[in-house]
Amino acid sequence: MDIAVKPNVVNREQVMLYMIPPLESDATKPFTATVSVEDQYNRKYELPTQEFRATQGQPPPPPPSPNVEKPSPVLHTSWRGDSAWGWATRNPEEDPIYMVRGDVTFLMDNIAEPVIITGVEIEGAESVGSFDNFQLNPNQPETRGMRIYFRGKAAKGIDDYAARLVFRDLRGNRYPTVEHQFKPLPIPERVGIQRGHL
Repeated sequence: MDIAVKPNVVNREQVMLYMIPPLESDATKPFTATVSVEDQYNRKYELPTQEFRATQGQPPPPPPSPNVEKPSPVLHTSWRGDSAWGWATRNPEEDPIYMVRGDVTFLMDNIAEPVIITGVEIEGAESVGSFDNFQLNPNQPETRGMRIYFRGKAAKGIDDYAARLVFRDLRGNRYPTVEHQFKPLPIPERVGIQRGHL
């Protein structure tokens, strides 16, 4: 800060000094220092040694430890109660492609910026068909209707289907979710799609 000092006059100015790095001293005890000032001609003037009394206040927070890691992002999912599974082709014995469907609410923890979800896998199965990308924002739940097609692991007959879904983002990160029980679709509702058009 600039201060004008007039000659032959007592100049009263309030000065605040900021120091980096922090001083290695006890903030609860007085601090003794010599302050130097510099004029516009780069001449330095050393002021008499001064003792600065300690002020009552909250101590500064300790610096973060270099060994502390940020928590990893975690994806939470909650499927609506009528989520279901069924086969996606007319003849599952010949072309065993299955489907899970339902409304699901997503919430991503430990992220500072939006995450774009670009795919999903079912543990023990092969995902088929296309996937509609969507974005998850920090601390903001997102509810979407989902229909996921896969080959491989599936329940038999009219049994519930327990599946653990793993979502992927644009950077290739994988987010496993908790296992969910999908109810079987009633036979009249089982979806018939043309082969090659998932």
